[in-house]
Amino acid sequence: MRLICRVSGIGSSFSRRPTADPSAVLDGGSILPFAGHKGSSIPFMIEILAGALTGGCFGFEDRSHEISRRADPEGGQTVILIDPLRVPGNSYFERIESLFEAIRRPSGSASGPATSN
Repeated sequence: MRLICRVSGIGSSFSRRPTADPSAVLDGGSILPFAGHKGSSIPFMIEILAGALTGGCFGFEDRSHEISRRADPEGGQTVILIDPLRVPGNSYFERIESLFEAIRRPSGSASGPATSN
C-alpha cells in the first residue's frame, strides 16, 4: 500500500525538512502543529499530561527511534474520563446536537450553533 498525502507542509522528515510524504513522517519525522500558534498548544498539553503527569518521557527525551525494532516509546499514557450525566444542570447533549446541526448546514446558511442563556 502506498501512502499519499495531498497537503503540503503537514510534517517534517527525520532531518527536520518540511515534507508531505507520510513515509518520511513515519520514519522518524513528526507531524507539524495545525492552526499555527493556536494549534501548538494541543500537543503542549499532551506533553504535560502524558509526560510530566505520568513520569514518562517528553517527546524531545524519547530515544526509541535509536533502537532498531523498538515499537514502544517510553511515553506515559493518560486517560481522562468525563461523564456528562454527572454534571448538574449540564446541557451537554443539547449543545452537541446544536453543533452537529451547524456542521450539517450548507455553507453560507445561518451562522453557528444556537447559544443558550
